[in-house]
Amino acid sequence: MTHKERMLTVLYEKNPTLTLAPASLTKMMTALVVLDFDPVSVEVTTPASCLNLPDSQKMGLVADERLTVGDLLAGLLIYSASDAACALSSYRVPMSDFVALMNKKAESLGMLQTKFDNPVGLDELNGGEHYSTAVDL
Repeated sequence: MTHKERMLTVLYEKNPTLTLAPASLTKMMTALVVLDFDPVSVEVTTPASCLNLPDSQKMGLVADERLTVGDLLAGLLIYSASDAACALSSYRVPMSDFVALMNKKAESLGMLQTKFDNPVGLDELNGGEHYSTAVDL
Protein backbone atom coordinates (compact mmCIF):
# COMPACT_ATOMS: atom_id res chain seq x y z
CA MET A 1 0.00 0.00 0.00
CA THR A 2 1.49 3.36 -0.96
CA HIS A 3 1.10 6.48 1.10
CA LYS A 4 -1.34 7.89 -1.46
CA GLU A 5 -3.55 4.82 -1.13
CA ARG A 6 -3.90 5.50 2.61
CA MET A 7 -6.36 8.31 1.84
CA LEU A 8 -4.22 11.02 3.38
CA THR A 9 -3.85 14.53 2.13
CA VAL A 10 -0.15 15.25 2.00
CA LEU A 11 0.51 18.96 2.33
CA TYR A 12 4.29 18.68 2.05
CA GLU A 13 6.78 15.87 1.94
CA LYS A 14 10.51 15.53 1.70
CA ASN A 15 12.14 12.11 1.46
CA PRO A 16 8.98 10.32 2.67
CA THR A 17 10.46 6.86 2.08
CA LEU A 18 13.96 7.51 3.45
CA THR A 19 14.65 4.92 6.15
CA LEU A 20 15.81 6.34 9.46
CA ALA A 21 15.84 5.23 13.08
CA PRO A 22 12.39 5.83 14.61
CA ALA A 23 13.88 6.51 18.06
CA SER A 24 11.23 6.96 20.75
CA LEU A 25 8.38 6.77 18.24
CA THR A 26 9.06 3.03 18.64
CA LYS A 27 7.28 3.26 21.98
CA MET A 28 3.96 3.91 20.25
CA MET A 29 4.17 0.46 18.64
CA THR A 30 5.19 -1.01 21.99
CA ALA A 31 2.00 0.44 23.49
CA LEU A 32 -0.18 -0.87 20.65
CA VAL A 33 1.16 -4.41 21.05
CA VAL A 34 0.81 -4.33 24.86
CA LEU A 35 -2.83 -3.28 24.52
CA ASP A 36 -3.40 -6.32 22.28
CA PHE A 37 -2.50 -8.50 25.30
CA ASP A 38 -4.14 -7.06 28.38
CA PRO A 39 -6.33 -4.29 29.78
CA VAL A 40 -4.67 -1.44 31.65
CA SER A 41 -5.58 -2.93 35.04
CA VAL A 42 -3.23 -5.94 34.75
CA GLU A 43 -0.25 -5.81 37.11
CA VAL A 44 3.32 -6.15 35.85
CA THR A 45 6.42 -6.92 37.93
CA THR A 46 9.49 -4.96 36.86
CA PRO A 47 12.42 -7.23 35.94
CA ALA A 48 15.85 -6.15 37.20
CA SER A 49 17.15 -6.38 33.63
CA CYS A 50 15.07 -3.32 32.71
CA LEU A 51 16.83 -1.01 35.13
CA ASN A 52 20.20 -0.70 33.40
CA LEU A 53 19.29 0.54 29.95
CA PRO A 54 21.89 2.83 28.36
CA ASP A 55 21.41 6.61 28.33
CA SER A 56 17.66 6.99 28.08
CA GLN A 57 14.64 8.48 29.84
CA LYS A 58 13.52 6.38 32.79
CA MET A 59 10.63 6.32 35.25
CA GLY A 60 12.99 5.17 37.97
CA LEU A 61 11.45 1.73 38.35
CA VAL A 62 12.73 -0.62 41.04
CA ALA A 63 13.33 -4.36 40.57
CA ASP A 64 10.27 -6.46 41.43
CA GLU A 65 8.08 -3.36 41.71
CA ARG A 66 4.46 -4.03 40.76
CA LEU A 67 2.68 -1.51 38.57
CA THR A 68 -0.36 -1.70 36.34
CA VAL A 69 -0.10 -1.79 32.56
CA GLY A 70 -1.87 1.59 32.63
CA ASP A 71 0.73 3.17 34.92
CA LEU A 72 3.56 1.83 32.78
CA LEU A 73 1.85 3.01 29.58
CA ALA A 74 1.58 6.49 31.08
CA GLY A 75 5.32 6.52 31.78
CA LEU A 76 5.99 5.10 28.33
CA LEU A 77 3.86 7.53 26.34
CA ILE A 78 4.07 10.70 28.44
CA TYR A 79 7.64 10.53 29.71
CA SER A 80 9.12 8.25 26.99
CA ALA A 81 10.44 5.98 29.74
CA SER A 82 12.64 3.20 28.43
CA ASP A 83 12.42 1.18 31.64
CA ALA A 84 8.62 1.15 31.22
CA ALA A 85 9.00 -0.03 27.60
CA CYS A 86 11.29 -2.82 28.74
CA ALA A 87 8.95 -3.92 31.56
CA LEU A 88 5.90 -3.87 29.29
CA SER A 89 7.61 -5.81 26.53
CA SER A 90 8.90 -8.60 28.74
CA TYR A 91 6.17 -9.38 31.29
CA ARG A 92 4.17 -11.79 29.12
CA VAL A 93 6.58 -13.15 26.48
CA PRO A 94 10.34 -13.03 25.90
CA MET A 95 11.39 -9.66 24.48
CA SER A 96 12.45 -11.24 21.17
CA ASP A 97 8.92 -12.63 20.75
CA PHE A 98 7.49 -9.22 21.63
CA VAL A 99 9.61 -7.57 18.93
CA ALA A 100 8.31 -10.15 16.44
CA LEU A 101 4.78 -9.12 17.45
CA MET A 102 5.72 -5.47 16.89
CA ASN A 103 6.89 -6.26 13.36
CA LYS A 104 3.76 -8.30 12.66
CA LYS A 105 1.58 -5.43 13.93
CA ALA A 106 3.50 -2.93 11.78
CA GLU A 107 2.93 -5.09 8.72
CA SER A 108 -0.79 -5.42 9.50
CA LEU A 109 -1.01 -1.62 9.69
CA GLY A 110 0.60 -1.27 6.26
CA MET A 111 3.97 -0.17 7.63
CA LEU A 112 5.89 -2.07 4.97
CA GLN A 113 9.13 -0.09 5.25
CA THR A 114 9.51 -0.51 9.02
CA LYS A 115 11.54 -3.02 11.04
CA PHE A 116 11.85 -3.04 14.81
CA ASP A 117 14.59 -4.82 16.72
CA ASN A 118 13.70 -3.58 20.22
CA PRO A 119 10.69 -2.09 22.04
CA VAL A 120 12.54 0.93 23.42
CA GLY A 121 13.81 2.78 20.35
CA LEU A 122 17.49 2.79 21.25
CA ASP A 123 19.51 2.14 18.10
CA GLU A 124 22.35 0.42 19.93
CA LEU A 125 20.20 -1.83 22.12
CA ASN A 126 20.32 -5.01 20.01
CA GLY A 127 22.61 -3.90 17.21
CA GLY A 128 20.18 -5.08 14.56
CA GLU A 129 17.96 -3.42 12.04
CA HIS A 130 15.71 -0.75 13.51
CA TYR A 131 14.23 1.66 10.99
CA SER A 132 11.10 3.26 9.58
CA THR A 133 10.03 5.98 7.17
CA ALA A 134 8.01 9.16 7.48
CA VAL A 135 5.30 7.55 5.34
CA ASP A 136 5.01 4.56 7.67
CA LEU A 137 5.08 6.62 10.83
